[in-house]
Amino acid sequence: MPRPCYVYILTNQSGCYYVGLTNNIERRWHEHLGRDRGAQFTREYHVTRLVYLVLLPDRRAAGEHERSLKRRTRARKLAAIRSMNPSLDDLAVTFGWRKPPSSRKVPPPPATDP
Repeated sequence: MPRPCYVYILTNQSGCYYVGLTNNIERRWHEHLGRDRGAQFTREYHVTRLVYLVLLPDRRAAGEHERSLKRRTRARKLAAIRSMNPSLDDLAVTFGWRKPPSSRKVPPPPATDP
C-alpha cells in the first residue's frame, strides 16, 4: 500500500530555500533543527522556517514534485510558496511546533527622579 509523503520548503531570514521530502514532516523538521540529524545545508544557512508543504499520495509522486520544485527558478519557487502560503507564515508556528516570534517591544527603562 502506498504511503503518503510531504514535499516541503524551508527558508531563512535572507530567503535561501531548501526543498525536501519526507513521510513524517514533524520529525523531519525537528531533525533539521538538530545539530546532528539535519541536512548540512540547513545547518550552515540556518534554514528553519517551514513555508511550503504539500501532501502527495506516494513517494514517487512526491519525488517528481520535489525535482520539479528544485529545477524552478527562485521566482517560480516563491510563486509556488505564495500560492499556498500568501503571507509566508512559518507553518511550524501554525502547527504548534515552535513558539511565535515575540512582537512585543522591550519597554524603555523607567525614568529616574532627580
